[in-house]
Amino acid sequence: MARTRYFEKNDKAVVRRWQITLDGIRCHMGWGVADGVMRGSSMTLDDEAHALRHFTKKISEKERSGYVEVAPGTRRCGRRRSPIPRRTSGCSTWSGTATSTSRSPGTHAWS
Repeated sequence: MARTRYFEKNDKAVVRRWQITLDGIRCHMGWGVADGVMRGSSMTLDDEAHALRHFTKKISEKERSGYVEVAPGTRRCGRRRSPIPRRTSGCSTWSGTATSTSRSPGTHAWS
């Protein structure tokens, strides 16, 4: 039976996620940022005792570096939001129009 444990770390403005699964002699690890793409790697170890040692060693390394265990599908660490709203496309939120004929080369209407 596979055992999976999930961890998170609030690293300044980014929530980092890490998970590890022990499945017999195989150990699968996944990592990434919240709301992002997860990366992963797998290892096949010599026997179940070696796999269990590797599993517990990796968990203790992550806990020492500040990760905390979370339940599957939950987010313990909150993500900080930027206080300044971000524009989603070009200059569509700017008011007024700019003409390049009244400016010297290399300057912009919003400068």
